[in-house]
Amino acid sequence: MPRTPEPPQRVVRSSRRVNDGPSFSAVSAEPPVLRAAKPKRSSRKENPAQSAVLASFTAQRTGRNWGMWSGRLVPETITRLKERAEDDAASSGRGRLSGGHYLDAALRSLPQEAEAQVALANEWLIERWDGEHPAGRSAQFSVSPASVELLNGLRLSLRGYRHGIVIDVVCAAVDAFLDVLDAEGPIED
Repeated sequence: MPRTPEPPQRVVRSSRRVNDGPSFSAVSAEPPVLRAAKPKRSSRKENPAQSAVLASFTAQRTGRNWGMWSGRLVPETITRLKERAEDDAASSGRGRLSGGHYLDAALRSLPQEAEAQVALANEWLIERWDGEHPAGRSAQFSVSPASVELLNGLRLSLRGYRHGIVIDVVCAAVDAFLDVLDAEGPIED
């Protein structure tokens, strides 16, 4: 079987020559020192959850039209959101990365149909909490206008289902999203 050639390595030329200095002569000049270029960051296509968080971050930083959402979430979910944001802010050098970016990205991955949202919430409630989670705690996050609209509409769209389903839907979406992020690893610079 013929061997496929490896792609050529990109080389960056340095303007610094080995023999630069006061006794430099063009006749004895050596070619510039060659060094291998730094490899480009890994493609974000390999880490779609990280891409979603960074898209939320960019949209919030450039749009300035995000709103505040106040609601109740399970305390463990709030802690996971904040800790992940702090860890990724440190590893990526993006000091303004916040839990709202993760909440926003998680909500964009939420199914549109109420039945699918309820199924996700019920599965989360049973698998993670054996049917009953701790009481919700008030939380406040800055999220995109689309997420504010979705969060405000959940109460109406899930009206016919059990009490507390909105908290469960949001927490299930966030926990599932954070699980994917944990598998992808930290967001790096």
